[in-house]
Amino acid sequence: MKDKNYEFEKLVASMQPIIRSILRGLHIYKNHEEYYQIALISLWRAYQSYDPNKASLTTYAYHYIRGSILTELRKQIQKDEHEH
Repeated sequence: MKDKNYEFEKLVASMQPIIRSILRGLHIYKNHEEYYQIALISLWRAYQSYDPNKASLTTYAYHYIRGSILTELRKQIQKDEHEH
Protein backbone atom coordinates (compact mmCIF):
# COMPACT_ATOMS: atom_id res chain seq x y z
CA MET A 1 0.00 0.00 0.00
CA LYS A 2 2.91 2.32 0.70
CA ASP A 3 4.03 2.12 -2.95
CA LYS A 4 0.55 3.02 -4.13
CA ASN A 5 0.47 6.10 -1.87
CA TYR A 6 3.90 7.14 -3.14
CA GLU A 7 2.74 6.70 -6.73
CA PHE A 8 -0.33 8.82 -5.99
CA GLU A 9 1.80 11.58 -4.48
CA LYS A 10 3.90 11.60 -7.64
CA LEU A 11 0.70 11.72 -9.71
CA VAL A 12 -0.59 14.70 -7.69
CA ALA A 13 2.68 16.54 -8.28
CA SER A 14 2.56 15.85 -12.02
CA MET A 15 -1.14 16.80 -12.27
CA GLN A 16 -0.78 20.18 -10.49
CA PRO A 17 -0.54 22.20 -13.73
CA ILE A 18 -3.50 20.34 -15.21
CA ILE A 19 -5.65 20.91 -12.11
CA ARG A 20 -4.78 24.61 -12.13
CA SER A 21 -5.60 24.74 -15.84
CA ILE A 22 -9.01 23.14 -15.28
CA LEU A 23 -9.83 25.58 -12.46
CA ARG A 24 -8.69 28.54 -14.56
CA GLY A 25 -10.56 27.29 -17.62
CA LEU A 26 -13.78 26.98 -15.64
CA HIS A 27 -13.25 30.46 -14.18
CA ILE A 28 -13.19 29.24 -10.58
CA TYR A 29 -12.42 32.31 -8.50
CA LYS A 30 -14.76 31.88 -5.55
CA ASN A 31 -14.18 28.94 -3.20
CA HIS A 32 -10.97 28.10 -5.05
CA GLU A 33 -9.63 25.91 -2.22
CA GLU A 34 -12.88 23.96 -2.03
CA TYR A 35 -12.77 23.19 -5.74
CA TYR A 36 -9.08 22.32 -5.52
CA GLN A 37 -9.97 19.76 -2.85
CA ILE A 38 -12.73 18.40 -5.08
CA ALA A 39 -10.13 18.07 -7.83
CA LEU A 40 -7.79 16.11 -5.54
CA ILE A 41 -10.58 13.79 -4.40
CA SER A 42 -11.57 13.27 -8.03
CA LEU A 43 -7.96 12.52 -8.93
CA TRP A 44 -7.85 9.88 -6.19
CA ARG A 45 -11.09 8.33 -7.45
CA ALA A 46 -9.81 8.37 -11.03
CA TYR A 47 -6.57 6.76 -9.87
CA GLN A 48 -8.52 4.01 -8.09
CA SER A 49 -10.85 3.25 -11.01
CA TYR A 50 -8.32 3.67 -13.84
CA ASP A 51 -8.23 0.96 -16.52
CA PRO A 52 -4.97 1.14 -18.51
CA ASN A 53 -6.59 -0.67 -21.46
CA LYS A 54 -8.95 2.23 -22.17
CA ALA A 55 -6.94 5.48 -22.02
CA SER A 56 -3.89 7.10 -20.52
CA LEU A 57 -4.15 7.95 -16.84
CA THR A 58 -3.61 11.65 -17.51
CA THR A 59 -6.44 11.82 -20.05
CA TYR A 60 -8.79 9.80 -17.86
CA ALA A 61 -7.97 11.87 -14.77
CA TYR A 62 -8.40 15.15 -16.66
CA HIS A 63 -11.93 14.27 -17.76
CA TYR A 64 -12.83 12.76 -14.38
CA ILE A 65 -11.65 15.87 -12.50
CA ARG A 66 -13.30 18.31 -14.91
CA GLY A 67 -16.56 16.37 -14.79
CA SER A 68 -16.58 16.31 -10.99
CA ILE A 69 -15.96 20.05 -10.77
CA LEU A 70 -18.70 20.77 -13.34
CA THR A 71 -21.11 18.59 -11.36
CA GLU A 72 -20.29 20.48 -8.18
CA LEU A 73 -20.70 23.82 -9.96
CA ARG A 74 -24.15 22.75 -11.20
CA LYS A 75 -25.14 21.73 -7.67
CA GLN A 76 -23.95 25.08 -6.34
CA ILE A 77 -25.91 27.00 -8.99
CA GLN A 78 -29.08 25.05 -8.19
CA LYS A 79 -28.55 25.65 -4.48
CA ASP A 80 -28.02 29.39 -5.03
CA GLU A 81 -31.14 29.62 -7.22
CA HIS A 82 -33.19 27.74 -4.67
CA GLU A 83 -32.01 29.98 -1.83
CA HIS A 84 -32.59 33.10 -3.88
